[in-house]
Amino acid sequence: MFVPPIDPLNFKNGKQLSAKKFYLKLINFAARFKKTFISIVILLFGLPIFYLPSEVEGWALYNETLGNEYYLEEVRPHIDKWLGGSLRMFVRDVFEESGYRDREKTVLHVMAEMADGHTLEQMDFIIRKFEDYLQNVNGLDKFITNIQSEKGAHISIFFRPDYEESNLPYALKNQLISRSLDWGGVEWNIYGVGKGFSNNTDSDVPNFRVEIRGYNYVEVRNQAQILAEKLLTHQRIQKINVNARVNFWERKANELVLRFDNNSIAMTNANIPEIVEELKMRSRPINPDAELLLGDQIVRLNIIDKDAKMFSKNSLLHDPIFSEKSKGISRITRINSIGSLQLEPTANTIHKENRLYIRHITFDYFGSRHFGNKYLDEKLAEMKAELPPGYSVEKLTFNMDLGEVKRRYSLIAVLIVLTFFICSILFENLKLPLIIISTVPVSFIGVFLVFALFDFYFDQGGYAAFLLLGGLVVNASIFVLSDYKSLRNMHDPNERLIKALFGKARPIMLTIISTIFGLSPFLIEGQNETFWFPLAIGTIGGLVLSLFALFIFLPVVMWKKV
Repeated sequence: MFVPPIDPLNFKNGKQLSAKKFYLKLINFAARFKKTFISIVILLFGLPIFYLPSEVEGWALYNETLGNEYYLEEVRPHIDKWLGGSLRMFVRDVFEESGYRDREKTVLHVMAEMADGHTLEQMDFIIRKFEDYLQNVNGLDKFITNIQSEKGAHISIFFRPDYEESNLPYALKNQLISRSLDWGGVEWNIYGVGKGFSNNTDSDVPNFRVEIRGYNYVEVRNQAQILAEKLLTHQRIQKINVNARVNFWERKANELVLRFDNNSIAMTNANIPEIVEELKMRSRPINPDAELLLGDQIVRLNIIDKDAKMFSKNSLLHDPIFSEKSKGISRITRINSIGSLQLEPTANTIHKENRLYIRHITFDYFGSRHFGNKYLDEKLAEMKAELPPGYSVEKLTFNMDLGEVKRRYSLIAVLIVLTFFICSILFENLKLPLIIISTVPVSFIGVFLVFALFDFYFDQGGYAAFLLLGGLVVNASIFVLSDYKSLRNMHDPNERLIKALFGKARPIMLTIISTIFGLSPFLIEGQNETFWFPLAIGTIGGLVLSLFALFIFLPVVMWKKV
């Protein structure tokens, strides 16, 4: 093993000498297994194989190997995980949920939703309890309450300027979360600072969505049910919503559906039309039975049972109903003996466009999305062949516009290309610029990990961190390799490299430490701070990994066998 001579000016005591010997042994050991070492670093960064498509049209070899069902279902999830590295963690857990943020006033939002059947008075009572509490909180500028209906209400809480950057918003959010847990039967969403809180247990977004259009509402509903029955024949599809919300902002609703059993009706010889009319009389009316003209006013007339307000689900199922009165026969029937009452999800709005009714069907496919799409396409082809004229069925897909993202991150590629040309001219060499550029993605591992592991929000500040970090790492690498090229009087390349590294270690470390301390004040505001917090946390994470890139990766790559 090569150990260069000790410079007494740089190593004045035994501890420094021992540290240098340990460092040289570490570099020499890693250099002995250079290919393995570089492969491990590449895997830490990650191979973008998770971007590979599930199927390539017209390429049979690809579809039979990387596109076959066994590979996609059993092998690919593990391959993507272990070979994707920190890049996959960043793309899947951070970047796909990132976005542009504007700096705004600190506002805490409290949203309450109640199920069907509650009253406006109940919603008002709950919200007043929160208002009474907020009136006694010191540091609030104002709060605005909006009770839209008995189903939904919203409180916007504003803070005084001197309290916006304090701990008050976070402490108040925790207090409101604690109070919301005391109110059962209410779905709460509390957000605005830190991580949002929600006790909604039914917020999953379905994997697939299908749209059916037609000119007859009842027939559109029937065709949706036919498609659902076709899809449910697959074991990987367990539940389908045949009347999903068309727009994301619509409220979820449920309805009680009375379904009669034809076999039970035939055995009991029940008269369904009379039973339905009897049920209408006992329940609360929807439409008036008649309109009377009294003087110059039209008065609506409702004929209802005197106990209609007491009519309940239990009464509907178990109370006796007398039918076939017109034939002089008094037949007693109970609903629970001929049918069932089921609570089913539904949309609270009927959509119509260009004189066509619209209905959405959503479901989850438990498996590879590729095969879910393939199975859905087969069933839609069957549906299109059987649909009556005037009706259509289409699969809905949502594609994100990545044009702006591609333009933004293309600047990183421009940075790398410019660095290559400048370094090629500076060193009059093509190999050294490539080595300098290779330290940039190694330092990016720190950015990937700090956002992915600690669940920080990534916005335009994180993007700026990539550019800032790339410039700092390239600058430090140029310092080291410039000294390396200038030490021409030293014939051993390894000795020249170590001399250059230790000669520039102090200014590089001072630059990194001063940059970290300079960015630290931006961390105090927390991740609710737009731009500056992602810039600071991303740059700091990258600078920590840049130490590995500069003092371990760079010398191992350049180490020569002696």
